Formats: sequence, C-alpha cells, structure tokens
Amino acid sequence: MNRRKKTAINIASSFMFEFVVMVCGLITPRLILGAFGSTYNGVISSATQLLSMISFLTLGISGAVRAELYHSLAHNDYEGTSSIMKAATNYMRKVGLVLIVFAIVLMFFFPFISHSNIPHSECAMIIGIIAIDSFCLYFLGTANYSLLIADQKSYIKSFLGIAAKILSTIVIVVIINRGGNIFEVKGASALVMTIPPIGVAFYVEHHYKLDKKCEPRKDALKKRNDAAVHSLANIVHDNTDTIILTAFLDIKLVSVYTVYYAIVGKIKTLIKGSATSIEAAFGNMWANQEMKALQKSFKAYEYAMAMIVVIVFSCIGVLLVPFIELYTSNVSDVNYLRFDFALLITAAEAVFCLRQPYRTLVHATGFFKETKNPAIIEAVINLIISIVLVNIIGLNGVVVGTLVANVYRTGSYAYFVSHHILNRSIKVVWLRMAWTVMGSMIAIFCSNLQISMIQISGWVGWLVKGLITFLTSSVVSLVLSVIFYRSDLNVIVRFIRHRFVKH
Repeated sequence: MNRRKKTAINIASSFMFEFVVMVCGLITPRLILGAFGSTYNGVISSATQLLSMISFLTLGISGAVRAELYHSLAHNDYEGTSSIMKAATNYMRKVGLVLIVFAIVLMFFFPFISHSNIPHSECAMIIGIIAIDSFCLYFLGTANYSLLIADQKSYIKSFLGIAAKILSTIVIVVIINRGGNIFEVKGASALVMTIPPIGVAFYVEHHYKLDKKCEPRKDALKKRNDAAVHSLANIVHDNTDTIILTAFLDIKLVSVYTVYYAIVGKIKTLIKGSATSIEAAFGNMWANQEMKALQKSFKAYEYAMAMIVVIVFSCIGVLLVPFIELYTSNVSDVNYLRFDFALLITAAEAVFCLRQPYRTLVHATGFFKETKNPAIIEAVINLIISIVLVNIIGLNGVVVGTLVANVYRTGSYAYFVSHHILNRSIKVVWLRMAWTVMGSMIAIFCSNLQISMIQISGWVGWLVKGLITFLTSSVVSLVLSVIFYRSDLNVIVRFIRHRFVKH
C-alpha cells in the first residue's frame, strides 16, 4: 500500500472514529444527566480532567518518538526501530505505575476540593474506576500507538477504538435502563475501553517482531524536552478551563461547560483527527526530502482546513444553543442556555482548528525546540487571563483566556512554518484567515436569515434548520473558493476523484 492510499485510509478511519466518539459522547452524558443529575456529571468530568494531568509525565514523548520513528521506518532500520520502541515502552510503563499512586492521592483529596455534596467515598470510587482505562493506555497503548502512527497504520487503532466506543455506549444504555448505579455504569465502560490498547499491543507484538532484548536507545527521546513544552501548552488548553471552574465556581457550572464542550470539543477533535494521519505523510516526505511534494500537499491541506472551518463552525454558531435547549430540556438544576458562552467557545475552537496545518507540519519535521517559546507564552496567557476573568465574568472568563491564547499560538505557528519551512510570505496566511472569517460571517448571516422563517419545533425542526445551515455554509464556501482560491479547490477535487471515483 503506497503513501497516498495509507493517508486516505488513515484519514477516513480517523474521521469515522472521531465521529463515533462525538455521537457516543452526546448520548452517554445525557443519560448520566437524566439518571444521576448535573452534580455527578460535573464530578465525573472534573475527576477525568484531573487524572489526565498525569500526562505531564509523558510530555513530548509521543512527538519525540514519532520524529525518530519516521526516519528509522523510512530507511528500514529494524534495530533502530526496536531500540526506539524499547526506550518508549520502558518509560510509559513507569508512567502507568505513577498513575496508580496519583489516583490514590486524588481519591483522598478530591472530595475536599470539589464543591459538591456527594459523599467522599463515592467520589473516591469514581476516581478509582476512571483510572482503570488510563492505566491500560499508559502501560500498553501510548508507545504502540506512536509506532502505528509513524508507520501510517493508525487505522488499526481507529477501528479498535470504534468497536470499543460503540460497545461501551451500548453497555451504558443497558445498565442505566436497568436501573444500575453510577459505579456500575463507569466501571463497565472503563473495562470495555481497555480493548484498544490491549488489541494494539497484540498487533504490534505479532506484526513487527521487535527485538525485545535490544538495548533502549538513549537518544531516542532526545527531543522530548522541547516537544514537552508543546505538550504542556496542549494540556493547559485541554484542562485549564475545567480545573479553574472546579476551583472557583459551583460544580454544576462544570457540567454546563462539559455539555457545551462535549459538542464543540468533539467536533474539534473530529477535525483534528485527520492531522495525525497527515503528519505521518508529511514526516515521510520530510525524511526523504521530497520538498516539492511537501509544499504542494501542505497548501492543499491548509486550504481544506480553512474551508472545513467555514462550513463546520458556521453550523455550530447557528445551531449550538438550539441543540443545547433540546438536549437539556428535562434538566432544571442549572441554566444551560448561555448564548454569549456558546459564541466564545465556538470562536475559540475554530481558531484552534485553523492552527492544525501549521502545528502538524512542525511536529512532522521535528522543529520542537525552535517553536517552544510561543508554546510557553500561550500557556501563560491562557492561565493568567482565565484566572483573572473567572472571578469577574464567571464561566465566560475561562473561554476568553482560551480564545486569546489560541489566536496568539496560531499566529506564531503560521509565521514559523511560512518563514522557516516553506519559505513563503506570511501574507498568504493572513489572507487565508481573512477569507475564513469573511466566509463564516456571510454563512452565519445567510443561514440565520433562512431558518428564521421556519416554524417547525423540536428535533425535527432542528434537523431541518441544520440541513439548511449546512447547505448554505457549503454554498458560501464553494462560491468564495471559486472567486479567491480556484486552483486550491481544483487540487482537492482532483484528489477526491482520484481516490474515490476512479478506484
């Protein structure tokens, strides 16, 4: 299977996986909200985010390992691949053991820092259960995932993840409908979600035949410290809002945040998912110094991402609050309808998605050291603004911090890629960003104008409005593409025809 076919399969499987995760991620929280209330949902969300903080020990590992594996795999260096994997596996298993200790500590302290009336023993049990699949991920999954990604076989992980997520959702639905408690729900789900890391470990064991007796390569993680800075900024982006809300506001507002983020965040992840597959292709091109192919592929990816942002986030901007209104119709213990918050979180995640092409190329080429300072600045901006504003404007404050930090980091990534990798003018980026903003505003205005005349209510009405908004946004982005980026549009059309029509 050649590189282009692998990339297409990886992108398709990643999209399918993230779509399944998004859909299941809407089903299960709603069931938990209905069966157990916003307090339990908030505790689960906060505990999950706090446990994920242990990933600071893995900062930069995956990126550094993939950067090394791109070269060893491209040159068929069997011993090099084995020694790199040995170093990564040894380290990640130590992280898994540390996670156990961290979970035990958290089980004791979390009940005292969370603003909830749930008994301490129940909080502790929830944390212990959530830690199960996290431990399995670190002990068996992370290093092996890096190998599959670098070898352009991330579709294996994606398909296993799809099966596990669907099975987990079915199990949750069955247990709740039978009147099971929250511990049965989370426990069964955690056990099912150990399937992907175990399955991938089995595949790597039998397919790659790595030399387990080799010495771990001491310099395999040499780029870890620089890559760690980037990972730290990502951790701040992913966790700051929930942790600050947990510390400063009522736990029910954490539930409000997670309900919105379950939609916007999952769609962001759905879009971001393609980046991993494309990163592997870029990494292979860079390792073989195929610069013309790299520049051509990147230009097409950059345009495609801008077009996707216009279509997808225009739809979110119009449909998010109406969706939340229906989704939480039977939940009355806290107000979930927050228009200003919806606008801010939509803008913040749209900017995050626009950075993906530049972030992907930086990771594929291994320029972690050269781009680490902006990552530090992004994290500082996010933390300072969020902590200051959460005490002034509440829930909106943490999202403003994220939005400002995202704008800064996206600009810095784009500048570095343009000047130090692609050798082009930064003007290309600013014009593309202006095109994206213009397209989104036109799409939202035209969509609102049309759906304001629709009187159908309920989920049917929402679906009709959603279809109209999607078609309107698509037409707007297509027309603007023909006017301003016709050559880029033609590249995408030819790629689709070649991959899905001729074959």
